[in-house]
Amino acid sequence: MRFVMSDRIRFRSARHVVDEIKYVYDKYGINYFRICDDNFTFDRQRTIEICRLITQNKLKIYFEFQNDLMIRTLDEEVIDNLVEAGALRFWLTIESGSEFIRNKIMRKNVFEEKILEVVSLLKKQNVWVSAFFMLGMPEETEESCLDTMRLIEKLDIDYFFPLSHVNPFPGTKLFDQCVRDRLFTSEMRIDGLWKGDFSCTSSGPEDFLIEPYNMEIAKLKEYDQKIKTLVLQKNLAWEKHKAETTIRL
Repeated sequence: MRFVMSDRIRFRSARHVVDEIKYVYDKYGINYFRICDDNFTFDRQRTIEICRLITQNKLKIYFEFQNDLMIRTLDEEVIDNLVEAGALRFWLTIESGSEFIRNKIMRKNVFEEKILEVVSLLKKQNVWVSAFFMLGMPEETEESCLDTMRLIEKLDIDYFFPLSHVNPFPGTKLFDQCVRDRLFTSEMRIDGLWKGDFSCTSSGPEDFLIEPYNMEIAKLKEYDQKIKTLVLQKNLAWEKHKAETTIRL
């Protein structure tokens, strides 16, 4: 992303954002919006101002965050304002249950206590909560996989997005690391990266592109299946719970 957009975030003002929402709301009667912005809550005061303007203009709208929200930017006041303005669905980027991988490697700077706190605040608001996890960083170990399973088991949310595999895009430090340490599981067409699809020569959607330093691919795939099974069980259990609750009501 930095190669396309640079390191600088160029925010549009809260007033401009709400004016555009109001325009389509008034002119076309649109009242449901999907917000695709990785950094929507990055500027706390701007986020609150957008919410304030929505309620001030009496816009009876609902919206969801199709892109993930950074957990460290969420607190009770921000969540309260978002829900009051019409937010219904929240997607959270957690990525890994391992504190080491999440904070030292991915540099998310969010600890498990904060994750559980934010999920609890959202559940109190009775909104839809989903989470993203991924597997396959070079530093992945059996312990980090178990940490991910433990955190998924703890989380009481509506939906776990299907487990993703780490994809080292060209131009990133991760990609350079994989080239330098020869971590790609298949031959990488380095000289043709920008001439077609980015992929290893023999990788499919269920394959891993990276072999971790201290974990064999076979073992990584075992945990991949375990985590996917756990995610499926959690999602099915929540669907059953919702169905039973609806019937009782």
